[in-house]
Amino acid sequence: MENKSLFSSIALIITLIIGYFIHNNQVIQLNNKISNLKQEYNVKQIAKFPVTIRNSDTLENLNKQLIKTHSELKKAQDKLSLETSKGHVLNDEILQINNARIEIIDLKYLLTSIQKKLQTSDEKLKYLEGIFEEQNKNIITKNIAHIKKLKEASTSIVVTGLIVPAIGIATLISYTSEEIQNYCNNIKNTMNLEYKVFGKVISLNKNMRINYLQQCLRK
Repeated sequence: MENKSLFSSIALIITLIIGYFIHNNQVIQLNNKISNLKQEYNVKQIAKFPVTIRNSDTLENLNKQLIKTHSELKKAQDKLSLETSKGHVLNDEILQINNARIEIIDLKYLLTSIQKKLQTSDEKLKYLEGIFEEQNKNIITKNIAHIKKLKEASTSIVVTGLIVPAIGIATLISYTSEEIQNYCNNIKNTMNLEYKVFGKVISLNKNMRINYLQQCLRK
């Protein structure tokens, strides 16, 4: 029984020793692998470092170019905004010019219409002038004729005054003078009315003016 226990203990010790050597060998191999991995990593990092520097320089250049491009883009946008503003101003001016042209066209139509109306009014005025001239000329001619007759009657009354009472003569002479003055006033009012309407006297010719002056203005 003791021999069996001893044999088991020896076997266990041998197993532990063998296991130790095996485990130690595995640890050595693992350490070697780790060392190899570290070396490979360092080699790769060293190889990668110049590339990183080059990439950094490239990124810096790209950043500078980006800043420059952004600045040029900003200038282009400002210029575009300015040109757009000028375009809006130009469009507004063109619109105002078109509106002014429309107003001018409307004004031309209005002036044409007014000219037509003025022509019509002028024709009407000439027509009225002809009517007034003929009518007033007849009236003034009759008034002058009445004035002449009244003056002749007044002269006859004075001549025949010896056979007519004095009061009757004075009354007739006063009446005759008033009638003459009324006819002269009628002629004067007609002349004034024509001057206001037509800007001139149209119903008195040269001979009629002379008769008016002789009968009404010369005492």
